[in-house]
Amino acid sequence: MDDLTANRYGNPMTNISNGLVRPYDPDRDRNDIERVWRECGWIEADNKAHLTSFLTEVDAADATVFEEAGHAEALVLVTPGTFCQGLKDLPLAGVTALNTSRVARKRGIAARILAAAIARAFAEGAVVSALGVFERGYYDRLGYGAGTYVHTAQFDPVRLAVPRLDRAPERIPLSDWETVHQARLAIPARHGTMKLTDPRITKAEMERFQNGFGLGFRDGATITHCLWIDAGTGEEGPYVVAFTAYSSLTQYVELMALLAALNDQIRQVRVVQAPGTQIEDFLRQPYQGQNTTRGGAFEERIDVSAHWQLRIGNLEAAVEALGGCGSAWQVNLRLSDPVARFLTEDAPWTGIGGEYTLTLGEECSVAAGMSTGAPGLECDVAAFSRYWMGAVSAEFLQATGAFRCGVDTARKLDETLALPRPDRGWDF
Repeated sequence: MDDLTANRYGNPMTNISNGLVRPYDPDRDRNDIERVWRECGWIEADNKAHLTSFLTEVDAADATVFEEAGHAEALVLVTPGTFCQGLKDLPLAGVTALNTSRVARKRGIAARILAAAIARAFAEGAVVSALGVFERGYYDRLGYGAGTYVHTAQFDPVRLAVPRLDRAPERIPLSDWETVHQARLAIPARHGTMKLTDPRITKAEMERFQNGFGLGFRDGATITHCLWIDAGTGEEGPYVVAFTAYSSLTQYVELMALLAALNDQIRQVRVVQAPGTQIEDFLRQPYQGQNTTRGGAFEERIDVSAHWQLRIGNLEAAVEALGGCGSAWQVNLRLSDPVARFLTEDAPWTGIGGEYTLTLGEECSVAAGMSTGAPGLECDVAAFSRYWMGAVSAEFLQATGAFRCGVDTARKLDETLALPRPDRGWDF
């Protein structure tokens, strides 16, 4: 039985709604998945390079499709990376693509192929999985909990209050994608920072825009810091900064100065707030700009949305990565995991639901079974993952009913771990 007649578990392909879940086959599925991406609005007919880079078969990526009537009608792509918990990088399964065709909607297909893909990733060593969302709530049923707000600012670059650029930038061509990827990996890690390790992901992001271009700085052959920008089609912008790469915030400030140097013609740029920064610190009179441009073609504003989610797949490794404070104490955790209902019985990983004793303090651990006399906490994986990464407090989760425990227990959870809010940095 070869890889194309078996699923990733080495067993006969899984039946779903009279269809099959199996590995992606580039010769067999390429045209079908191109059609799916066009139907989803992810690519246009004359820009296929972005899709090709995503689907290039490499060991670092795991692509799974749903086949029905001889055609691939859905695809999920999982790419390895890291998630920084405190100062410790944990293996991450980044869901970089999940698409369902117009004829395969509302049948649970996307949920099932995603569950199959992350089951394999967790069985092979991933500790957490993360993804971008089109709407809040859909991925909760697979145990994903909402992350923190991402801030996106759009403004006239003339407002940038940064030192004047004192040297000319260099053009960064698409052919430098591998070096650009290394520059992205050099971004300093903070709590919550996510990075994808496969360099083809950076190539795909650079190819996404038909009018994309790069500007930055080098030290010999090494790109030290750079921007990749979507120029769009307007003479005056907006320019959308797809990503930044840098190894220090001093370099990041120089990249902001690079944007400011474009202000003679470009009337708007859009930038995602970088980890460890506050975008308004870079802007002169930001509220004046927002008030005077409201409703105009180049409206200035700062938008926020929590359009990413994360779930734990290896509870023991996730808890051990926590660093608390104070003397150790225990909590009886009853954890439910809804992902199991989307998995077959022979899946290599079936979720992390169960009853556990959490030991929290300077060193944290988890063990199967409950301890006599310890306070109780009942929740699902999505809620626990949100608390674990610091997206929201235990007291907030208790107040909203996501954590079923006493108020004192919730407050002690917050006091023991005192987690900073995650700042993910890498958008996917």
